[in-house]
Amino acid sequence: MYNPNKTDAGSEPGAQYLARMWREGLEMPSNLTIDEWADQHRYIAGGMSPIAGKWITDRMPHLREIMVALSPSHPCTDVTFMGSSQTSGKSDTLINFLAYHVQHDPDSMLVVMPTHKQIKRFSKRFDRNAEATPLLREALRPRSRRDANSAELKEYDGGMMYFGSAESPTDLASVTCRIVAQDEVDRYPQDLEGEGDPTILADARTTNYKSRAKRYKCSSPTVEALSRIDRYFKLGDQSYRYVPCPHCKEMQRLVWEGVKWPDGKPKSAHYVCQVNGCVIEEHDKAKFLGNDVAEWRATHPERSLFHRSFQISALYSSLSLGKSWGDLAQEFVDCKGEKNKLKVFINTRLGETYVDNDEKVDWERVKERAEKYPLRLAATRCLLFTAAVDVQKDRFEYLIVGWDRDRRCTVIDHGVIMADTGRLESFEMIADYLRRPIETEFGTCIIPDIALIDSGYLQHHVMQFTRAHRGDRWYGSKGSSQRNAPLIGKPRKVEVMINGKADRFGGEQYAIGTDSAKDFVYANLRGDAKRDNPQERQFRFSEQLGDEFYRQLCIEVFDPHKQRYEKPPGSRNEALDLMVLCVAAAHHTNIRMDKMRDTDWDARMKLHGQGRTLDLLATLGGAIKPEPVLVTPLSGSLDGLKALMSRQHKSTPSKL
Repeated sequence: MYNPNKTDAGSEPGAQYLARMWREGLEMPSNLTIDEWADQHRYIAGGMSPIAGKWITDRMPHLREIMVALSPSHPCTDVTFMGSSQTSGKSDTLINFLAYHVQHDPDSMLVVMPTHKQIKRFSKRFDRNAEATPLLREALRPRSRRDANSAELKEYDGGMMYFGSAESPTDLASVTCRIVAQDEVDRYPQDLEGEGDPTILADARTTNYKSRAKRYKCSSPTVEALSRIDRYFKLGDQSYRYVPCPHCKEMQRLVWEGVKWPDGKPKSAHYVCQVNGCVIEEHDKAKFLGNDVAEWRATHPERSLFHRSFQISALYSSLSLGKSWGDLAQEFVDCKGEKNKLKVFINTRLGETYVDNDEKVDWERVKERAEKYPLRLAATRCLLFTAAVDVQKDRFEYLIVGWDRDRRCTVIDHGVIMADTGRLESFEMIADYLRRPIETEFGTCIIPDIALIDSGYLQHHVMQFTRAHRGDRWYGSKGSSQRNAPLIGKPRKVEVMINGKADRFGGEQYAIGTDSAKDFVYANLRGDAKRDNPQERQFRFSEQLGDEFYRQLCIEVFDPHKQRYEKPPGSRNEALDLMVLCVAAAHHTNIRMDKMRDTDWDARMKLHGQGRTLDLLATLGGAIKPEPVLVTPLSGSLDGLKALMSRQHKSTPSKL
């Protein structure tokens, strides 16, 4: 292969130069592993690390086996590295991996970062290290005027290095490569603009290379329910670092439970052997961190030929690099009483997922609180009714809830209407459903006071439909990504096309504070777990609701790093979205449940039959059942509402 230390064409005869270049082009690269190549050739640029100059793997000995697994000579195709921030060496391993395949075993590569900003930052860091490493600098030297290395593309003999953002589906498409490296995967979006998990999209770029491919993922983890790096770690052989106690020689993992310190003196922390209780001091690290005594042990060695996965914490930091046990103990003490700080400590220092039993709502526990009442029969306590509709490609999903004077919520109905939603006439199925009366225990019938229809999909159809039904209080809505936004904001005008022409009045689209509504829903679902009396619960559910409803309702978890709610890839959350809309609808300016007084609730009670329950009438009249009376707080005459009732007979259950 090309050697920059040899003479160039100007120092030897042309024929001799061409013969030598031909011969060197046919030479196979030496069989170096990545760690061996880095030890021989890599230099660290000044300002890029606490220790600049020649790279020495033994400063972070745990990286050697990881880099061996990343080398072409190792049979595995996937390597996952879950570790602490700054001290584990994830980024340096990534740089060595890329540099090796630029200079020693060149091939095309895709490097994925969470954002475009981080692409520029990492690319600059890689360039600085390339300038400090002679062989790498020469490999990236432009060969012609057309060669132009940039932050997002680097060319070299034998391949190209593409950079892509996990936020852009186009960055992850139309690229075929043997090597894919993905950094900080827990900071990627869970679903990339409806196209799926970005890590899977990136890995698909290596399909044609089969067993020759190498896929590297590294990150510090986040909360357990959302951590992508933790899921990939568990798919691999789950290797942990074992070190010998310098006193009794028993092999063991370093775990946080072993760090102890005198009361009030966290800086004096030491480690207690988990086997025999020996006291291990910070300076003893030199005796047990080296590869001559320490080793990686796989929990599932049968997977090692295909997928190596590694986990390590800052407890393994060497004496010259990273945090001491005393530094970590002080950080831990500073986290007391502050849950968010503790999350960061566990994720970034211990390299472990944060398990918060209060963060994830258990759908099975919510289902256990279901009550024996039929759907589409509103209890006497329910006096205000809000509805929500979610539009999907092949169906409408709906939810109706009732609210009592204590502003507690009861699910009245939930279901799915299969339809070709791309056809505007299919929306009449929603109209028929929203007009279908719901019987109450008063013996009366009601229709929802208000309905919000999500316009995130097929916005034009939704806005055209709601524009025509503004008098029914059916409104288009769209979720807001702003944290702490109001439950429902002021409407904005959206263009609506009617018969091919823009309606001059347009449609009203309401911004929904989805995170604020989810805060309300999840906080009360967690609170309801502590309320034994159903009458005191904020949310009440019918036993007729299926398991999938509860799964979807409880699927999301708040990610403290991204400051937003996330759902695991491939999961559905329509039930949660519908509940969010029902909560928001109750705070619409035409409803304002939060401002309603006792007199307002009394007026609604009077409308719903003045307390005449079906059970009472049954006892007085035997089999006589009162004629249902349609009532609604909406404006309009009773005759008009009865006309709506008669229209609903045109749609049969088979259509819905």
